[in-house]
Amino acid sequence: MLPARYLYLVDIETNQPLAIFSLEEFDREGEVILYEAQLRAQHNVDDAESGLALRDSLLDPLPEGTRVPVHRASATVPPPRAT
Repeated sequence: MLPARYLYLVDIETNQPLAIFSLEEFDREGEVILYEAQLRAQHNVDDAESGLALRDSLLDPLPEGTRVPVHRASATVPPPRAT
């Protein structure tokens, strides 16, 4: 089952989702923005040669039943805290 809101890493050539990052641990949008920036850096998403994109389920949700590993923020990078 997919989290209520999540970011997901996708191969832009095949449009295949590679990993889902749950956003359920965050209460504020500022925290989500900081976490997204950390994921982008960690996975080199902004490098044109990486072939990866990071998408937000609010804008482009995956179909229910998608089978991709779901990662919690606390298990991937330290959770950011908005000030």
